[in-house]
Amino acid sequence: MASPARNTAFRILRCPICRLDLNPGDRSLVCARSHSFDLARSGYLNLMVGRRRRPAGGGDRRIQLERRNAFLNAGHFDFIWKAIVRRLEVPKSNGSAKQLHVLDAGCGTGYYLDKTIGYLSGAFETRCSGLGIDISKEAASIASRQLSHLAFIVSDLWDEWPIRSPSVDLVISIFAPKNFREIARVLRSGGLLAIASPGAGHLAELRREFGLMDTLPGKSMRYLRELQSLFGRIRHEHILLSSRLDGDEVLNAILMGPNAHRVPEQSFSRWHHIKTVTYDVELLFAQHWVA
Repeated sequence: MASPARNTAFRILRCPICRLDLNPGDRSLVCARSHSFDLARSGYLNLMVGRRRRPAGGGDRRIQLERRNAFLNAGHFDFIWKAIVRRLEVPKSNGSAKQLHVLDAGCGTGYYLDKTIGYLSGAFETRCSGLGIDISKEAASIASRQLSHLAFIVSDLWDEWPIRSPSVDLVISIFAPKNFREIARVLRSGGLLAIASPGAGHLAELRREFGLMDTLPGKSMRYLRELQSLFGRIRHEHILLSSRLDGDEVLNAILMGPNAHRVPEQSFSRWHHIKTVTYDVELLFAQHWVA
């Protein structure tokens, strides 16, 4: 586990109480007003201070996160991060000698952040740091233990983020809440945003078979309208493909998401079939310019 002093991703954080910069030490971060935040044993930083709302319902339980880890580690959604990185351009203002800061807003256990950082580090002659933010302590703990070269914090995406403005070159948000005003605040001029959300047909076969939650109609178009007021050079892409999943993979696909909170795992105990499942994903890319 890298200490805050050695992990450069922690250097873009600011105090959630007074908004002053947080200065990293060996095992904690402290602002000029002596507000101090210690790293958890696993390595993440909890900056959930004085939150005004209850934690989100999804992404909190360890069993759910373990299901998600198993599904992602099998490569089922690798087409998402690969589609994103193929379309990325490192902002020219950074130059090869400058640090590239990547933020995953709603990072879960850090899978997509790790893949994105790995690609950028190899494809461009620039140093990269990765910071993940999530409301789930369980997710941050798992991510920090598995990916000690990255940094993870606990904070509510719907509140003001404990991140300096502007300090981030790339924000990714994959199947997570979208706080576009905070994204625009933390992005540098010329910074990039890449988001992914489920389309109308995503996992449609599983939703029909097991009576799962439907995706909200028109979500991508609503995101597009919100982006148009804050960003430029907006691009929309649609990915539609299918995959054959065995019984365990079907369970992982169902129980890694919000349905884990409403459908008992025992309901699927006799499910052993191979099933063809649709992946329907909407991608939006945008660039942020500050006048």
